[in-house]
Amino acid sequence: MNRKILGKLLIILLLITIAVNNVSYAININKENFKKALMHIFASSIKILTESKTEGFSGSFSTTYNAPTEIKIEEDKILLKEIGEVDGETKEYTMEIDYAIENNMVEFSMESDVKEYLAVAGKDENPGLAMIGLVFLHNNSMTASYLAVADYLKIDLNTAATYFTQCANENTTKDPETSDEESDEYNETTICDLYTRNLYYNETNGLVKSSIKINITELEKVNSSLLDESVKTTIEFINEYKEPGSENDNENTNNTVNNSVNNSVNNTTNEVNNAVNNVVNNAVNNTTNKVDNKTVNNIENNTTNKTVNKNITNNSNSKPADNTTSNKIIPAAGSETVYYILISLVVISLLIYVKLRKYDDVK
Repeated sequence: MNRKILGKLLIILLLITIAVNNVSYAININKENFKKALMHIFASSIKILTESKTEGFSGSFSTTYNAPTEIKIEEDKILLKEIGEVDGETKEYTMEIDYAIENNMVEFSMESDVKEYLAVAGKDENPGLAMIGLVFLHNNSMTASYLAVADYLKIDLNTAATYFTQCANENTTKDPETSDEESDEYNETTICDLYTRNLYYNETNGLVKSSIKINITELEKVNSSLLDESVKTTIEFINEYKEPGSENDNENTNNTVNNSVNNSVNNTTNEVNNAVNNVVNNAVNNTTNKVDNKTVNNIENNTTNKTVNKNITNNSNSKPADNTTSNKIIPAAGSETVYYILISLVVISLLIYVKLRKYDDVK
């Protein structure tokens, strides 16, 4: 009977361990900070330049993600809205990107119908060009989604983007039945440890679908040592989004610095003027219109020393900004907490086992 109880307890502890291990990442992702990272990327205009250097081929390709007129980040979706005048009327077109955080994965997906786009694009819009435009928009949106996760994890965006492209070059496959030149369908998939990405479109029904599932555990490991020389991707913010109030804060900081500098300069100037005036007055009183050059030199040296000492004091009090990202606890990790829980569970199970063994011996 005791062994059966022990077996049940151990099974329960094992199930608890598995559950804790599976939900640890989801718990530790701060949704508010994650939404700020999404806003930072999707509300900015970004130029993405890729340079390829493979055997027998070298070249570059650039694309630009343009921030929409309006953007709204909700708990499970991103709303991108374009507003403009078309054929003399104000038209709106909204694209929706769904996202979900589950375990250690973040998944983004979106779907578009070219007919809905053509309904607001204007009478002169070419359906074929509209389809191509939507495909590019889906591509850029999925790339922006990946960059937002990297931005949340404080990973260098150039490094993250380069490894993203490197993985795509090595692992992208196309469905041979739907991706040949004669087919109206296209289906492309990239599967690697870092992410799984898919792009599908059908020219006949005008449907475009795309998705990307990002492995947070693998993305945390991305650094320059993983990069080869086959490709290099550079991220350039053309118009970077700033949180409301951040510009005012910078302005206030600049004003404070300027005021401090001005006050220091004014105080130093006043000290020098007072010292010089005192010396001149003493020299006039003691020696008729004759100034002691040694005294003037001493004043200049003393003033210089005061200024140097002030600068040394100020510099010694200031601390250099820490811009590094390596060897720091990442917000989504939660590994330390999991280890403590697992150790506690093992200790508890051992104590229960010892107690039951003692009970069996007494019996």
